[in-house]
Amino acid sequence: MSAAADCGVVDCRERALAEPAYREQWPAILDRLQGPLCELAGEMDVSGAAARVVYWAPSSVVGVLSCPAHAGDAAARDAACRALAETSGLSLAEHPWALRPLATDTSATGRRHTLGVIERDSVADALHTWVVRAGLEPEGAVPGSAVGLIAAADEASAQSLASPCVAVHIGEQDSAIAVGAGGSLRLTRRLPIGADALLPPARPALQRCVAEIRDSVLVGLDEPDRPDAAIVCIGPGAEVPGLAGVLAEQCGLTLAPSGMPRDLDEILNADPPLILPRAVHAASQGRRLKRVLIAGFSAAGMLIAVDGIHAHSQLSSLQRQIERLRGRKSELEPVLATRRAALTLGQGVSAARAQIASRLGPMAAWDGVLALLAQNTPESIRLGSLSFSLEDGRAVCSIEGHAAGADSDATLAGYLDSLSTSSLVQDCRLGATPRTESGGSISFNLRMTITGLPSLAEVNP
Repeated sequence: MSAAADCGVVDCRERALAEPAYREQWPAILDRLQGPLCELAGEMDVSGAAARVVYWAPSSVVGVLSCPAHAGDAAARDAACRALAETSGLSLAEHPWALRPLATDTSATGRRHTLGVIERDSVADALHTWVVRAGLEPEGAVPGSAVGLIAAADEASAQSLASPCVAVHIGEQDSAIAVGAGGSLRLTRRLPIGADALLPPARPALQRCVAEIRDSVLVGLDEPDRPDAAIVCIGPGAEVPGLAGVLAEQCGLTLAPSGMPRDLDEILNADPPLILPRAVHAASQGRRLKRVLIAGFSAAGMLIAVDGIHAHSQLSSLQRQIERLRGRKSELEPVLATRRAALTLGQGVSAARAQIASRLGPMAAWDGVLALLAQNTPESIRLGSLSFSLEDGRAVCSIEGHAAGADSDATLAGYLDSLSTSSLVQDCRLGATPRTESGGSISFNLRMTITGLPSLAEVNP
C-alpha cells in the first residue's frame, strides 16, 4: 500500500499474502484479506483517504482496441465500446467498464489505439466493499494488466522514434508486450506470466515468454525493421539481475536501456481506466449534478435575466420575419396554384395512358422492324404497304410490294434471304404466288414472324 500526496509518495508498506487458490476462490477470498488491509490502513493512518486499487483477477477483461487514426473522438469511442463488448461477451449496460486513449500513430495510414477495461459488476462491488470496510474512500479499481499495457505502450511509442522497439513490462502476476516503429504503436499483447514464473531462467515459462516476444517482432515489424529492433524491459521484473539480458539474448535482440518508464504511482495519478460498481457510479454522478445545481443557483438568476432580454429581442426579430414571409406567400400564390393545376393535369394524363394501354393490350415496338426493312430493302424493290399485328402473342409483319428489273426473281429471292438471316426474324416466307407484270416486274407479298423487337437505337445506333 502506498500513501501519496501532492508532493508524491509519502509512505509505502508491503505485506505478502500467501493465497495459492485465489483464482478459484475469487472474489470470495477478499473476505479473508479484509483483516490485512485494515491493519495496513491503521498502520499508515490513512482512514478516510481516497483510494485507487490495482488488482489481478481472472474475471477482468483488458484489451487494446484500434480504429483508423482519422476517426473522430466519438467514432473512436463507439468503435472501442463495440469491440470491448464483443471481446468480453459482457453487456456494457450491466457491467462497469472504462476506456482510456492509449496512442495515436503518426503515419497517414496509422491507427488510434484505446485501452478498454470491463469487469463483472459483482466483482467490482466486492472490491468496493472491501476498501470501504478498511475505512477508505474508493475512487475505483483498475486491473494490473491495464497498468502494464499502459507502461509498455508508452515506452514502445517513445523509444521507437529513434529505432524499432519491443517494450516488455514484466509485472508481478503478468506481463505486457508492445511493439513500436517510427513513433507508431504496431502491436500489443498480454502474457499471463509474471516475474516469479520467469525464475530461474531455465523454466518453461521463460521459453514461452521468449517465443511470444519473437512472434510479436515477426507480426509487428516489417522485415527491413527487424534487424535494428531493440528490446527494453521495464516493470518490477526488470529489476531482477540478469533477466533482461537473458530475454534479449534468447530473442536475438539488442538490449536497450529504458528511457523514463512510468511507475505504478505515476500511472495511477494520471488517468487510469478506473471502474466502480454501477450503483455506486450512478449515485456519485447524481451527487455531482446536485452540487453543480446548488453552486450555480445564484449565477443562474443573472443568466435568466440576461436570457429574458435576449429572448425578447429575438422574438421581435422573428415577428418581423414572419410578416415578410406572409407578404412573399401572397405573391407566390398564383404560381403555386398553377403548379397544383399542372400536377393534377399530369396525373390525369398518366391515368388516361394507363386506361388506353389496358384497352389496347400489349404493344410491340415496331420501329425496330422499320429499321430492319430500311437497312435490307434494295433500290430495285418498292414496298407498297406494311401491316403489323399481334397473333397469339407473336409479332407479325405483312408486306406487299414490287420487284423491278430484268432479274426480278433473283432480286426477290435475295431480299427474302436477307430478311430471313436477321436475328429479329423467326420466319419469313412468301404469302402467295408472285405475279409477273408488264416490264418484267413481280408483285409479291411477304409474311414475317418477329422474335423480338428492340428499339430503333439498338438496331441502327
